[in-house]
Amino acid sequence: MKKKYLINLIITILGLFFFTIFLNYTIDPLNYLRFNPYSFFSSERELKARMIEEDLYDGMVMGTSKVTYLHTEDIDLEGKILNAAFSGAMPEEMLKFLEEKNPDIKWIAIGFDWFTFSETHYPYEDYSSEKKMFSKQFDEILAYLVSVNTSGYSLITIFKMFSKTNLLYTRWGSRTLIEKEIKHSMVKDYSYDDELQILEDRYYSRFKISKRRINDVRAIQEWATKKNILFIGWMNPLHEDVYKILINTIHPDALLLPQALSEEITHFIDLSKLFSDKDYFWRTDPFHYLSSTGEYFFEKHIVPLINEKMVMELK
Repeated sequence: MKKKYLINLIITILGLFFFTIFLNYTIDPLNYLRFNPYSFFSSERELKARMIEEDLYDGMVMGTSKVTYLHTEDIDLEGKILNAAFSGAMPEEMLKFLEEKNPDIKWIAIGFDWFTFSETHYPYEDYSSEKKMFSKQFDEILAYLVSVNTSGYSLITIFKMFSKTNLLYTRWGSRTLIEKEIKHSMVKDYSYDDELQILEDRYYSRFKISKRRINDVRAIQEWATKKNILFIGWMNPLHEDVYKILINTIHPDALLLPQALSEEITHFIDLSKLFSDKDYFWRTDPFHYLSSTGEYFFEKHIVPLINEKMVMELK
């Protein structure tokens, strides 16, 4: 009796084990194995890495969470454009992504933010080793497949699929806007006081330009030049109230960041003050500009430069 019970127990445990692996492999909720078009969780670093592995693109945009809202499918350029931006993307991370994934593209445009050049708030990470950061090793994949947490995400994904929950990302890698737009439309009278204080504390107090991150930007330019890829950099627009905090909080030398970047990037545009009116930003969020704002300045300032340089190369 005990032997039969033990056998049944072992069979049950093995059954659950292999079912867990099958479920997590099939659903892959966090994009460890492949690009999952049904993405309901913020796993941008995995998602963008899988997308560049599985498809070919003519161009790429990168940057922080601001850039993730830029819908590349709406940009008036020929070819397929991947939005490879991810939240909190530091220069050293973007450099590692490009070196590791080595995308076969014609051009890349990166939107930079002030806070990503501060080691005070965001310590520098050294990714110079040979260890892969955006590619998963066998032990990582196995741990992911047998994880109870992964199973939870898989089950939630199935539930969200059947309940037709809005996806987090488009098939071009951009963040979807439905939930953000609903919140935006519901807010008429708004104040940014609390958000501005958080931004001051989190991003701009004790700000000092990181020379190591400037060096990483230089390395991105060198990578692009070596591969004959057009690289365009821009400084992201800042809400007028956020810009006031910036100039009143950080050391005057740190205000020279756009100039420092322009010395490292062959084609660089400082947009930090050009689109600062509050109507260019979400009513619930003074840090992120509207998707329409991103598309507008991209069409106005970046697209003509891409077209011009592409035509020059053909000649």
